Amino acid sequence: MTTEKKILLVEDDEFVRESITDLLIISGYNIDTAVNGAEGFEKISDEKPALVICDVMMPVMDGFQLLEKLITTGLADEIYFMFLSAKSREADMEKGLEMGANDYMVKPFRNSDLLNKVENIFT
Repeated sequence: MTTEKKILLVEDDEFVRESITDLLIISGYNIDTAVNGAEGFEKISDEKPALVICDVMMPVMDGFQLLEKLITTGLADEIYFMFLSAKSREADMEKGLEMGANDYMVKPFRNSDLLNKVENIFT
């Protein structure tokens, strides 16, 4: 999709956030983090990452609300948006994709699966 490897991870769980950050840094990606959708929106507005990996269930602004705000402001057109969530019901996945997410991955996940998805986005 793009050669720019800037990623924003929006995740409220500190352990998950740090684990994914370490994995992606080791794999050569430029990654920033946000702890909720509101902080994520500010960073997306300022930094224009190529990829946003976003949890669904978060305080302040959840992932669905973040995606909706990105769509209404036109920022969603400029990024690849992927949900990474423990919400594994088919209805949750369908909602995210129907809203306009490019992908939806369920936790728990294998590191290799996440890396494969990310690599495919940047090729």
